[in-house]
Amino acid sequence: MSIQDDIIKQARAILEYDERINLHRSPIEISIRNGTLMLAGEVEDLTTKKCALQLLRNQQLAGVSTFVDRLTVRPTEQRGDGALRDTLCRALLEESTFRNCTLQGRAKEVAGQGQGFKKVDFETWQQADREPSGLVQISVEEGAVILEGHVPSPSHKYLIGTMSWWLRGGRNVENRLEVVPAREETEEELVDGLRLILEKDRLVEADQIRIDIRNRVITLTGWVATEEEKGMAEADAWCLSGVADVVNQIEVRK
Repeated sequence: MSIQDDIIKQARAILEYDERINLHRSPIEISIRNGTLMLAGEVEDLTTKKCALQLLRNQQLAGVSTFVDRLTVRPTEQRGDGALRDTLCRALLEESTFRNCTLQGRAKEVAGQGQGFKKVDFETWQQADREPSGLVQISVEEGAVILEGHVPSPSHKYLIGTMSWWLRGGRNVENRLEVVPAREETEEELVDGLRLILEKDRLVEADQIRIDIRNRVITLTGWVATEEEKGMAEADAWCLSGVADVVNQIEVRK
């Protein structure tokens, strides 16, 4: 067995051992080249996608220096890119948190100067009305939402990313938003961001859930009425960038 095959075998064993990942329902392709381990395939939900990548990162596999995530989430319904973009833009317009952000949706690509050059054209849905302001540009390509621009706080970044994951029919979210002015995102900001997200999530009773964090590992405790609500709270936590793991100790009380 080659060194690469041995690494792939170790990685697969790690995924199979974790009860949150079902490789029968979510077949994950693992490959490695020049120290880069890549995960690809279509998985059943966001928790599986995020958990699989983070599990392998946390293991610090010998011979692996970088990771590439090409996993997508199986869409709950079929929707076109334009419909996904417009639905997200309308949802952000209704959210008061983003009134200080200019919101733009990618309209189309138009021919530009030079051979093969294309210019991306954005339609402005909202102009920021106060400072500090942000600029959020939304594109959707083959079911993947791409967020670019800048926002005034980590909470803005977390909430926009999560609302993008809430879209029915979406397959992936690339949150490239920068926080301006730049600063390191603290654990306290992660907790504040998740609390805001849980309060906005209509499928979760946020008052019944407690959030603890240590070394960027989020632990959820409390109680909810259904397994679906418990799973949604965990998925919301995985939406935050910079999370090392999510421990879901929420109880279901019917």
